[in-house]
Amino acid sequence: MLIISLIVPCEMEQKISLIFQICSLNKDHIDRQKLSHYLEAVIHFLHQPNSSDEQKIKSIVNQLFQFDHQNNNECIINKDQFIICMKKNYELCLAFLPPIVSLLSSNENESKTSCKYNSNCYSHDCQYSHDNLLYSQCQWDVNCMDQSKQHRDKFSHSTTYVNKSCRYGVNCLIQFSKDGLEHNSKFLHPCRYAEFCTKKEHEIYLTHESLCVRLCRYDGNCEKLIDPIHRSKFGHKNLPYFLIPCQYQQKCVDQRKEHRMKYSHGEKVNDVVSNQQKQMCKFGIHCTDQSDDHQKRFFHSTK
Repeated sequence: MLIISLIVPCEMEQKISLIFQICSLNKDHIDRQKLSHYLEAVIHFLHQPNSSDEQKIKSIVNQLFQFDHQNNNECIINKDQFIICMKKNYELCLAFLPPIVSLLSSNENESKTSCKYNSNCYSHDCQYSHDNLLYSQCQWDVNCMDQSKQHRDKFSHSTTYVNKSCRYGVNCLIQFSKDGLEHNSKFLHPCRYAEFCTKKEHEIYLTHESLCVRLCRYDGNCEKLIDPIHRSKFGHKNLPYFLIPCQYQQKCVDQRKEHRMKYSHGEKVNDVVSNQQKQMCKFGIHCTDQSDDHQKRFFHSTK
């Protein structure tokens, strides 16, 4: 069943969708146990399992469930989450695909004409055979979302996919909503912990630029922990710089400190963050230089 299901589709997303169906037994979610069983089958197909395989499987499953920072359920993962994860972490994706290499080379490629460009080819990968293609061209190609340097240095893509930064930045209301998965697959957002994030390798869909701000002298005793602007200007131990935008914004009636420490309510934090990293233009509102380079380097007083 595994062999037949993986060799039939040509498109990568079809393969991953079939893997999801196999793992989930045609349900709308997968649990840890089913993923582990699938990976065990892959290892058995490749070679006789050894003592290190159990740890490897556990590590892969943990990475998969930790990958989506919006996934509040640590026991199951749905199809959309699974596919996005496979697109954004190619190394993790390959752990589910090893059987495809030998199958394609021994069956599909026999009836194909060899491409004269081989692994340097950037198109028609389904029409011609390409030696060692797996190790040079990413199978996701233009649909790949893995922006890690390690992946980009090792695999080629016919068109480079680069996520654009969300224009709303840390104020984005979609990022943490039920529609966040699709939105976050297309747009980058600043990590709430910035340069102090401990999960950078799992959060390539977030940016981790240094804010270069001072630590608040009151730290945990600070009375402004509910102020999103203050939080973005000063660091506080074990607390993120940025708060999550509350879906109700200014209409929110929840005045509890716990809520206000975690959520922002319409404060424009983006302006503060961007201006912290710029110099003040001496001409202020009278400046006539509208070039992109100037605007990136300087902010302009409105007074």
